[in-house]
Amino acid sequence: WPARAREAAQQGAPIRTLKVPQQFVGFVIGPQGSNLQLIRESTGVTNIQIDQGTKEQGFSVAQVFGPRDCADRAVWMIEAKIAELDPSRTPEGSFDEVRIDQGIVGFMLGKGGETLKAIKQRSGAAISIDQSTKDLGYSTMRIIGDDRAKA
Repeated sequence: WPARAREAAQQGAPIRTLKVPQQFVGFVIGPQGSNLQLIRESTGVTNIQIDQGTKEQGFSVAQVFGPRDCADRAVWMIEAKIAELDPSRTPEGSFDEVRIDQGIVGFMLGKGGETLKAIKQRSGAAISIDQSTKDLGYSTMRIIGDDRAKA
C-alpha cells in the first residue's frame, strides 16, 4: 500500500469522492482488495483510495482518481456495491426490482451464496435479495446495472 499512497500523492486531488458508511467499507474493499481492483479494471480509473481518517464519525471516504467519466462510473459501482447490503440506498441510474417466490430464493442464492455470486460476476450487475417479506411468501431481488448487465 505505501507504493499506492505515493502514487496517489503524485496524482493530485481526487476527481470524485464518496462517503462510505463504515459498516460497508470492508465489503466495498473486498477480500485482499478484490472489489476495488475489479472496479478499477472495469472503469479505467487510475486509483481508488479509502481514507478511513473519519471512521470514528461512522464513515470513510472513497477517493477516486482518473478521467472524470471513469471516476463517475467507479463511484456508481461503489454505490451499487453498498446497495447490495443496504436496499435503502440506490445508485442513480438503472435498476430493476423483481418479486420472487420465497420457495426459489434458496435456489437463486445457491450453497453459501455461490449461485448469486456467479451471476454477479458473469453479468457485472449488483444484485441483492431483500427477504424482509419472506413471511408473505416472496422476496424482492434488486438488480442494478446497465441494460447489458441486467439482461
